[in-house]
Amino acid sequence: MNTNDYRSAPSNEGPLAAQWKDKPHRLIYDLCSALEDTNTLIALERDAARRTNLEVLKRCRLLEGENARQAHQLAQSAKPKDPAGPPTKAEALFLASFLEALSDRFGNDGCNDMYVANTPENDAMVKAAQLHQYANDRHAFDDEAQASEVSLQSVRKGKPEKISTMNSVILDYLQDRFMQENGITRDDLIDTENW
Repeated sequence: MNTNDYRSAPSNEGPLAAQWKDKPHRLIYDLCSALEDTNTLIALERDAARRTNLEVLKRCRLLEGENARQAHQLAQSAKPKDPAGPPTKAEALFLASFLEALSDRFGNDGCNDMYVANTPENDAMVKAAQLHQYANDRHAFDDEAQASEVSLQSVRKGKPEKISTMNSVILDYLQDRFMQENGITRDDLIDTENW
């Protein structure tokens, strides 16, 4: 049945004409029921289309997210890997050996004077480095500390307050600390003669 069949029934035409004569109210009920069914079907189709559209939208968003994730992963994989954590034993050995070579070069310089800002951190490091250098000779340490203070007094004139030390003293101290922390002995160092 279609709407034209219902429309033509009161005119005594079409397949529903007899039913209109016999029980017109039944025909109206059937028409209302058919319209409700049609409306329900339309609503279901709309809901299905909306759900389909939502599903498509969700899938698109998931794909966008997945594509963004894949693009990010691709970008990350293209970046050189940045080692995390402490250096490997081999890296630490190379670094300690480079520090040894640099220390030799500093030791051969004519002047190793170095002035650093007078901060509590720098003062503590310079004192620790000097103690390290003169670990077996407390008198030499006291002389060095006194010389640093005299140098500090002369630098104060017209310049910001600085602490005087020697680059080779600081480097040797840092190298020894690094070697200690990484379990490296002087015997482990790579030969730097050919560098």
